[in-house]
Parts: sequence; C-alpha cells; structure tokens
Amino acid sequence: MKKNFVAFILAIFLLCSTNLVFAASFGNFNATDMKGEIVSQNIFSKADLTMINIWGTFCGPCIQEVPILAQISTEYKDKGVKIVGIVIDAVNGSGTPQPDQIAFAKKLLTNANADYLNIVPSNDMLNKQLQTIMAVPTTIFVNKQGEIVGTTVIGSKTKENWLKIIDSLL
Repeated sequence: MKKNFVAFILAIFLLCSTNLVFAASFGNFNATDMKGEIVSQNIFSKADLTMINIWGTFCGPCIQEVPILAQISTEYKDKGVKIVGIVIDAVNGSGTPQPDQIAFAKKLLTNANADYLNIVPSNDMLNKQLQTIMAVPTTIFVNKQGEIVGTTVIGSKTKENWLKIIDSLL
C-alpha cells in the first residue's frame, strides 16, 4: 500500500512538473508544414534561438497562446528568434494526417494572425521527438544546431513571461 502511494505521488509530481528533461538535441526529422511542404531540422539553422511550441487544437490554453506567440514571432524576428509550432493532433496515433484537424488548425492560426511555421508531425517524430510529450502546450528551445537549451516548459505563459525566458536564452 505504501509503495503504491509513493508511486502515485511520484506520478502526480512528474505530470505536474513544469520542467522535463529531454535529450540534448531535438534530433533529425522530416515532416510537413501546414502547406504540405517538407521541413527538417535544417529550420533551426536560420535562427539563433528557436522556440518549439507543441500544441493541440483541442487545448484551450494552447489556442489562447497562439496570438501571443504570433506577436513574439513578429517582434523577435530581427533578434534571431524563430517560433515553430507542432500541431500534435494534426495526425492520429499512427502518424496519418487528419485533414479536418489540419483545416481547423489552419483556421485557428489565420484567426490569430499567426504566420509562423507550424508543422504536421510525421510518424517518425511521434516515435522520437514527441514520444515523451505528456501535456500540451509543451515548449522546447533549441539553438542553431538543434541542441536543446534552457528548460522545457509545460503549460502556457503570458507574453511577459515568455519574453523573460527568451531574453534569458539569447
């Protein structure tokens, strides 16, 4: 009984933690963006810092955060910061694209004036980079080489809080 209670408390702690430990690198991947164009880890080389926001169309805090990320994307573009979204529910569990979810995500992005890159994850990404994602939104920061910097953040933030984190990583 005591072991079960300790395991339960540990599980709750892990699920509620705002910081997760990921591999040292986001890793190699091939996926498509919302337009169907192929993207890879080479997208990271175009910015000093890339903020990868993993979100879902079913997630209220994710949707509320999209306009904030759009503003940051515009304001920090000249500071070497790039924002990339990964729409986790644009595919089903086996990695098959879901056209209705992709259309809904596009609509949400358009309504929020969010023109930053959003990725439809590949099956390979689901089994590698996104395998340990337990909640959305989850945000990971990487440098030009795709190496993870800073801590992984679970949950949404205000614009001011995101700017503090970004500025500390520049």
